[in-house]
Amino acid sequence: MPYRTPKHVQEQKEAKKQHILDQALPLFAQKGYENTSIQDICNAAGVSVGSLYFYFPNKELIFEEIFNRIARSYFNCQEEAVQGETDLRQIIFKSMRAAINWWTNANPHEGQFILNNRHLSDLQQKRDEFLQAMVTRFKVLLDDAVNKGQIKPLNTELVSVMYIHGNYQLIRYWNLTGRKTSSEELINFLIEHSIRVLGLDIQ
Repeated sequence: MPYRTPKHVQEQKEAKKQHILDQALPLFAQKGYENTSIQDICNAAGVSVGSLYFYFPNKELIFEEIFNRIARSYFNCQEEAVQGETDLRQIIFKSMRAAINWWTNANPHEGQFILNNRHLSDLQQKRDEFLQAMVTRFKVLLDDAVNKGQIKPLNTELVSVMYIHGNYQLIRYWNLTGRKTSSEELINFLIEHSIRVLGLDIQ
């Protein structure tokens, strides 16, 4: 019979792995990927270099796992916001509010991680893959709304690309320029613009 690692040992390993990720996140967010060394992460996490390499073979994998965790956090907040909702207007209202609330209320290092490392080609690729997943998700919602007669027939793929990428760029600009516009004003603007583009009544 093959040896199985006891459950409590697996839990301890996972806890240590998550601890390393937790400590690496603010370093990548504040200093950027290039200016953060393996030793910096070891010092913050209180582990030796050898111990860190037991969990992560390189710095790139730590960075990648942090991004994946952030992406899951954002995607889950969107899913929870619209769970059980079938009206497109309400989906837009709730998902937009959830998006801005995530940027303003989530772990502050998560948004900073995305913004301060946005120039990295690896992160750009992962960001684009994530945005494409969001485009696909929104296209399904639009197709369903068209079939239900909630909106008139349109090119749901192009509209989805415009909706997801356009809103992302505006939210990114809002963060990079110091959030001079209040979050509530931004939410209202994004909702009103999206509703009008889709030809829905504003209520």
